[in-house]
Amino acid sequence: ISEQDSAAIGELNVKDVYAGKEGEVWVLTDNMLISIRSGHTRNFSIPGGQNRGEIVTTCLLADGNGNIWVGTSRGLLFFDRLQQAFTEFMPQNAQSLLSDLRVNCLFLDKDNRLWIGTRNGLNRLDPVDYNFDRYFAANDDKLLPSNDIQCIRQEPGGRLILSTAAGLFFFDRVMETFTWIAVPDKRITS
Repeated sequence: ISEQDSAAIGELNVKDVYAGKEGEVWVLTDNMLISIRSGHTRNFSIPGGQNRGEIVTTCLLADGNGNIWVGTSRGLLFFDRLQQAFTEFMPQNAQSLLSDLRVNCLFLDKDNRLWIGTRNGLNRLDPVDYNFDRYFAANDDKLLPSNDIQCIRQEPGGRLILSTAAGLFFFDRVMETFTWIAVPDKRITS
């Protein structure tokens, strides 16, 4: 990003940033998605309906086609890079498509599947019909009760690693099961 590009962003509250493969940088702010490439800046306003109240952006992710997914406090947004338009995955008739409206994190696995961590569960987007599969760690009595997914990563073997309010979990994508990861307490004492 050049000094000129930095000046275009100015004092905005930057929530997330993504550096694309083709040199394009995407910046997510409170109310805008900004594309910066070769000194050219394009701003795209985050959609917000009149009756939905304040929408808070939380995270962004680019998929394999270079399109941008934006997590918000009121659902999920998809930005089609070629059409330069948003599609909203928001509440419909007081029923959410996701397990919870608050999207905390987004992750694209090695098989190019989009995973969404919410305040109440893990979700996977079906790219064919755009439905969401929902998974809940707290439904398993053997696990610590937390469905508040804060971060998603993937280990080389394919399992997802989830950070939650109750610690770390593995999620086996094939068996669709959660396993709590015991982390020893290694506090330093003096």
